[in-house]
Amino acid sequence: MTRRNFAIKWLLYGLATLLFVVLQSLLLNHITLWGIHPFLLPLIVALATMWEGNEGVVFSLIFGLLTDLTTTGPIPCFYTLAFFVVAVTVMLIAKHLIVPGLLCAFLVSILSIVLCDLLQMLFLSYRAGISLLPALLLMGKELISVACMPLVYFPYRWLHKRTAVY
Repeated sequence: MTRRNFAIKWLLYGLATLLFVVLQSLLLNHITLWGIHPFLLPLIVALATMWEGNEGVVFSLIFGLLTDLTTTGPIPCFYTLAFFVVAVTVMLIAKHLIVPGLLCAFLVSILSIVLCDLLQMLFLSYRAGISLLPALLLMGKELISVACMPLVYFPYRWLHKRTAVY
């Protein structure tokens, strides 16, 4: 892949990601189901990494850093760490266990929410002494975000197919 094609591919991924972040901010933050807002950011990382592998891990670090600069987490650099853990796990699954596709996307989307929530519980329980049962119930409710997976899956699949090297 030439540098130009590489730059165009990641520019398109960046624009698609920006669109999803705007969708999260302007629409999904105002939708409440069981007291929970759907949260696309871990799904974005998981699906980009599922399609792009090693490059998706670098994407997760950059996206996590930008997320940490614009939002607050339980600790400084939480999203950078959480998205990196999600990306490495997803990359291993997509390379060695399940062929990237709709089933893999569904499973890594669930995994991305669970990993982010488990890391958040770990840091909050250490820092603030939260109770685990309510946190686990909250994680179960946050899995409704997986219903939004097709919003990210189909555009990223299209981008991957259009920019893949044969």
